[in-house]
Amino acid sequence: MVRPAGTGPSLVIDGRIVEVRRLSREISVRAGQATIQQIKIRPDTRVRAPGTTRFDALRSGAVIHLVVVKDPHGAFIARSVSLR
Repeated sequence: MVRPAGTGPSLVIDGRIVEVRRLSREISVRAGQATIQQIKIRPDTRVRAPGTTRFDALRSGAVIHLVVVKDPHGAFIARSVSLR
């Protein structure tokens, strides 16, 4: 599900990771019945996961909660990443 994150330009995305692209630091998240969102994870974005805060913790099939913003080109950029 994609919804506004209170005030400001941020959006919340809750879903399940369907693909992790490690070299480009991007993930694909199924956020609803058929919606798949592509999200870029910057190197300075902290990933909250049990026992680690690293991008390597992200795996296909994991349930995830993200706060994202859109860049000027319309791509989603993660500000906050939490595994559930």
